[in-house]
Amino acid sequence: MKKGLFFSTLILLTTVFFIALPVYAASSDFLTKATEYYQRNCTSNLNRISRSTAFFCYLYDKIQEQDQVLQNIENQVANLEASNSANISEINDLKTKSILTYGQYRGSGFTTTSNTDTPTDAKVDIACPITCVLVINYVVDTRNFQTGVNHIYTIYVDGVNQSFVNQVSVVFANQANSLALTGMIPASPSTHTVQIYARTTGGILEEHTKTLTVLAIGQ
Repeated sequence: MKKGLFFSTLILLTTVFFIALPVYAASSDFLTKATEYYQRNCTSNLNRISRSTAFFCYLYDKIQEQDQVLQNIENQVANLEASNSANISEINDLKTKSILTYGQYRGSGFTTTSNTDTPTDAKVDIACPITCVLVINYVVDTRNFQTGVNHIYTIYVDGVNQSFVNQVSVVFANQANSLALTGMIPASPSTHTVQIYARTTGGILEEHTKTLTVLAIGQ
């Protein structure tokens, strides 16, 4: 009978405790009083603590454990939010540095005997919606019947020499000579014309297969 009464009382106290806990916790001195109770009643010889006192000591310990768990969760959430903010910033930054647009020209058949820069048919018009960088790549198979001469290629944007130059020497007559020309050029928000100019120091410069690719990259 006594044992049943004890457990009934224990259940009642537990129910009342958890119902009242939010109210107690909301008061400014709840934690102070709970800590004082614990220090006064729960740090002595455990063999001399009554069952009811031991019960409240146990509840205090469990609440402290749950509080620590909640604190750890809050810290993890804060870290995730901070990490997410950094990721969003990086993603937005990458968006502004992504490929905005691109253009490509493929062809063959251009020839010239000029020893000054002459526009080839390799031309791409590309629109930059914002300030961008034009990444330009030109690959060509060029030939000449005359040996010991050079084929010189230059990048022009909007008719202006961009000082990106490359050349190939003709060692064998009519043999394919591969040349690659690349450049990165800042550009304003507008439509720009990228064109390859060529010249030869002798003979007839003949172009066969060629590809001009232009990427507009956001700054």
